[in-house]
Amino acid sequence: TALHLACANGHPDVVAVLVERKCQLDLFDKDYRTALMKAVQCQSERCVTVLLEHGADPNLTDIAGNTALHYAALGSNTSIAEKLLLHHANIEVRNKDELTPFLLAVSENKQQMVEFLIEKEANVHAVDKLQSSRQLIAEHREEKLNNDLQSKNAVADKSSEEESLSSISVKPGTDDSWPTSDDEDFNFDIKVKYSCEICFPDCPKTKLESTNECF
Repeated sequence: TALHLACANGHPDVVAVLVERKCQLDLFDKDYRTALMKAVQCQSERCVTVLLEHGADPNLTDIAGNTALHYAALGSNTSIAEKLLLHHANIEVRNKDELTPFLLAVSENKQQMVEFLIEKEANVHAVDKLQSSRQLIAEHREEKLNNDLQSKNAVADKSSEEESLSSISVKPGTDDSWPTSDDEDFNFDIKVKYSCEICFPDCPKTKLESTNECF
């Protein structure tokens, strides 16, 4: 309606003229929002004041069950919320998601509005119908995070163990058949012969005299 447009564009003088001409205050738009809801949504405080002073109903609901106070809770203008409460807006009304204006302000992290509604004695123990689902989601995320951390730790431990085993395997032992010390008296020809016998058991022993004949 013309009243919706005037409120949406923040024209309180136009709103005043329409009201004086007996324009219907509580007509709904296609989303079942009244002109008052539109004024609150657009933070047009002067338009809100004119409408309330001429009898606009602050407790009508839109298609989602929101009242003008729900719209106020989404903003930061506590003065608008104050005016609505002074004109008997229901502070504990719930929308279709079972959210009161206070819960809506909390869910949208509107700190200033939350503090204001607490001062106005909004029920801080109110519970919305999605609380159990949100709790389950939070628990699921926490459990998943713990599982991910455990998996990462297990992989890290396994990697550390493999590195330890690898470092042990490359260390020369006292019974190593291939000593690295320069002080050892092993004969190179004996080592070659030993290797050939293992790798080529059919190789004639007479051919082990030269490394080139076996490899």
